[in-house]
Amino acid sequence: MEGVRAVLLSRKESSLIPTRQMPVAVVLAFLKLFNCLLTFRFDLLDYVRPALNVLPRTRSVTPVFPAFLRPEVNERGNVMERKPVLPRKTQISYKTEEKTVLRGYNLSDLAEEGCGLADVICVDFQARIPLIKEAKMLNYLMILCLDEGLSTPAAISRVVAKGHTILTQSVGASILAFGRAYGGFQAYGNMVHKYLSRAEKEKRSLDEIVYVLVKKNEVSLTLGVSTLMVKDLAAQRVFARAESLDVAGKTIDFQKRIVKAVQKVSKEPVDLDMLGAVGATMFDLGFSPESTWSIVAITRAFGCGAHAIEEEEREPRTTFGQSLMPQKYYDGPPDRPVPPLKDRNKIAKPAQAKTLEEWRKKFDEMKKLKGSGYSIRSKSNHTLRSYEKIGLHRSWPAQDGSLSGTLECRAS
Repeated sequence: MEGVRAVLLSRKESSLIPTRQMPVAVVLAFLKLFNCLLTFRFDLLDYVRPALNVLPRTRSVTPVFPAFLRPEVNERGNVMERKPVLPRKTQISYKTEEKTVLRGYNLSDLAEEGCGLADVICVDFQARIPLIKEAKMLNYLMILCLDEGLSTPAAISRVVAKGHTILTQSVGASILAFGRAYGGFQAYGNMVHKYLSRAEKEKRSLDEIVYVLVKKNEVSLTLGVSTLMVKDLAAQRVFARAESLDVAGKTIDFQKRIVKAVQKVSKEPVDLDMLGAVGATMFDLGFSPESTWSIVAITRAFGCGAHAIEEEEREPRTTFGQSLMPQKYYDGPPDRPVPPLKDRNKIAKPAQAKTLEEWRKKFDEMKKLKGSGYSIRSKSNHTLRSYEKIGLHRSWPAQDGSLSGTLECRAS
């Protein structure tokens, strides 16, 4: 009786709600229901999905549920209790209770058949099992990229490790060192692909397009040519190995022409560097600039893991507030008193400029203040300054080989 009386009362009260307020009342009712579900942590899926395991699996009695209630079912028709972290469509891989599949290949079967890391990387990024010679070449490149002494990635990894962080934080920090200058495989690859496409589209020879490329990018850090590897033969050995394995293609040939073109106009000895050697070979192995970037960065992270562990083992840890900065390294404004608040308007300078002349004057003043961002150079000027540091100055001849004019790359 109490239940019937409650229903009658609820109907009577609902009849008192004006027609225009009905949608509002319905929304509020749903919000209250949703709040109850959250409060009591009532997961409807946890109640529905286990019940499906005991239902007969015949077409006539199997219930049809909405998409959000439909359970995840494995190949055998059993309901999967473990849910995906991020339900997304993907062409790369999937994992069930029975197996993990990468680009259609059972990952365990790949390991059982003796496939190496280089083989699986090709499967991962290119959905194909590579030739044996291609896997050998990729393995060769990854060995060269594993370590480079206390370079930027290793240094960052060690600095983070000094805070006694989790090892994955130190190793992950090393990957952040890769950018447009250090390990600029993306910029290098995009440049090479751009000019190779231009040569095909404009029906020009490779030597002609290389002349245009080198002249237009005379101060680029991503030409794959510099003074860095004049005494080290590692970069040249990469091309030699690629040719001996018969995996050298159009990109390696193009990069060798770039090296010759730069050597003709450079005043200092220059040669192929690791960016050009690794980048060109990776592209001939079928990897894109972006995938090359990620593969090289992750490979370097292996070596940085050893650096981070050694930093923890051999060096003292750094606590918050421990590090000091000697004043001899500081070249900013001299020490000065903080003005009282009442004198602020007498000393403070407004940032707004009313005229173009005033704007230019303020801009030039801010360029002198390092750390403000005003003196960050554009891409061309930045690389110009970088080549000044490594001693690369070039004189550009005319296309016929004569020196019609001289352009020296010097930082302003």
